[in-house]
Amino acid sequence: MQRFRVALRSESESEGERESTRNSAPSSSSPFTFTFTLPFLFIACLAGAAEGPHGGAHAGATEQIHEKINALQAACEKDPKAWEPRFELGKLCLQFGLAKLAINRLDEAVALKTDSVDLYGIAGKAHFQLGEHDKAIALWKNALKLDPTADAVREWLTQAETRKAEDRQLADYDAALKQNPTDAAALFGRGRIRLARKDLKGASEDLEAAAKADPANLDAAGLAAFAHFQLGHLDQAIDLWTRVVKANPADTKSKAWLERATKTKEVLDRLAAVREQLAKAPAAGPLHLEAGDLLARLGRWREALDHLAKAVALLPKDPIAHKTYGLVLLRVGDMDKAVQELDTCAKLDPSNTGYPRLLEEVRRMRNMHKEMKGGGDVPSHGTSQKGDSQE
Repeated sequence: MQRFRVALRSESESEGERESTRNSAPSSSSPFTFTFTLPFLFIACLAGAAEGPHGGAHAGATEQIHEKINALQAACEKDPKAWEPRFELGKLCLQFGLAKLAINRLDEAVALKTDSVDLYGIAGKAHFQLGEHDKAIALWKNALKLDPTADAVREWLTQAETRKAEDRQLADYDAALKQNPTDAAALFGRGRIRLARKDLKGASEDLEAAAKADPANLDAAGLAAFAHFQLGHLDQAIDLWTRVVKANPADTKSKAWLERATKTKEVLDRLAAVREQLAKAPAAGPLHLEAGDLLARLGRWREALDHLAKAVALLPKDPIAHKTYGLVLLRVGDMDKAVQELDTCAKLDPSNTGYPRLLEEVRRMRNMHKEMKGGGDVPSHGTSQKGDSQE
């Protein structure tokens, strides 16, 4: 039996999505990749679908999807002219980022069914994700002929046409840079496109080179700073934004980004120092509390929880420790435990009138979520399977 190596992304991202440029807020979310070597090409889908909110596989979900895949494959083999199972199987592959596997079945379905807007739309998305923009454009144009009111398809078509135009621009920039590697305009243009496509490394290199070739281009320096910030290169980002602000003190947005980068670096530097101290004094409750607080500021919630759990165990009568722990528990969706910790906090410091108000607000949130879920477990919010911030 043939074996396949398949990379799964935790989140599907459209290649047409655009990262805004200079003034965009960076996302701390970055898709993480699991790589499997599996004897059955669709089991990669099962692994992603069967992951629960805490990363645990659910056998029931796996079995259901396995049965669905088998049924769809059997239907395709039984009837070479049946478009529906091909469409469903293609959608299932695309759902888990397996565009290459999806395309074969979707193209078969398109050949069999020429009057389905949904089919044209999904098939176009598969081709678009593989960079086959002309095919995607043709499919989406067919969909719009059938239904000119399909706004989502129209948006996809616009993205594909924009991407195609950018490809032409990139070819021009590449040709110009081949002739003159320090062409500031070409470096800046290519860097902007790379940044929009989230090619942060390429963008940072192009934009920084553009800023060096043309020191008056503060936009290039600002965008290079943003790319470095996204990459976690705080020193480079701070240097570039400092240069921008010095040249243009009225640039309030660059000032705000510079302040954010500087504060983030301060937090990371302090975290490193605290960890050094913890290595020498692993039972120091105040150090665990500080480490948890610093990690929470960075959006690294699961790491923060580890330290804060130790902090409340070592500092059972410290209301700040219980408050901090409760707020991070709330952030990851463990509302019952968050209420318990905030209740303990309020009891430990009855003179602080803010604690009971905070407790009541969190309790109200917890009850509302339970009502919405019919009394079931409250889901996690805002964390990936690794527990990192998604905002």
